[in-house]
Amino acid sequence: MLDWRGTWVARLRILTLEIDQVEEQIADVIGELAPSLIAIVGCGTLTAAKILGETAGVARFKSKDAYARHNGTAPLPVWPSNKARHRLSRTGNRQLNTALHRISMTQAHWHPAAKASPIVERPAKCRVRTDANEAWGCDDPAMRPTLLIVDDHAGFRVSARRLLEADGFAVVGDAEGVGLALSAVALLSPDVVLVDIGLPDGDGFDLCAAIVAGHDAVVVLTSSRPIVGLQDRLELSGARGFIPKSELSGMAIRALTG
Repeated sequence: MLDWRGTWVARLRILTLEIDQVEEQIADVIGELAPSLIAIVGCGTLTAAKILGETAGVARFKSKDAYARHNGTAPLPVWPSNKARHRLSRTGNRQLNTALHRISMTQAHWHPAAKASPIVERPAKCRVRTDANEAWGCDDPAMRPTLLIVDDHAGFRVSARRLLEADGFAVVGDAEGVGLALSAVALLSPDVVLVDIGLPDGDGFDLCAAIVAGHDAVVVLTSSRPIVGLQDRLELSGARGFIPKSELSGMAIRALTG
């Protein structure tokens, strides 16, 4: 039998040389068209080429704000409970957004000035949904209420996400404990936080009180166990209400949050 490994290795070496040549050509073009872009820390040749190509002429945007809206870095205003605030945008050109995100993350890890800046890091176990699901009840993604799920059972987080997305919520992330939940709320600014009462690293009632005290999010508590005897703690926590896991639905959450 023929040994194809040597053939494939040789082919890969040829492709590597061709890729290097193309990248050199791109670098020459970018150096002429946008030398200031290459000078930005964290912006390599291919990232700069992606920004130039996807922008297709920055002069076509009437302002920097219009460009920010185009690339998805402009926060979207929301007004829960008649209080104005903003949340991350899931719209715009995602190719541009990815390129800008790559630059910012590189700077955050390697650039001294950026490392010294106060930023909120994304929790390692907090997953953020960036795609628009056609099964959501609302046709406009910006109008769907955003929701964060806090529960230590992965199976429940998955099933609750599917259920609530089908009922018109935009589930922007989930967390399995108190520490991750607080970081996720600060980063994602959800409209609603669904919190399990029993968490491995803390108490759902205390987490609820901390979220209500420091953020604009509405908190709904849940559990697979009855809340009998815990009504006083429920009231003191500042939660909008309690829903048993067996009765969880988008309609039940809306009945509490309005």
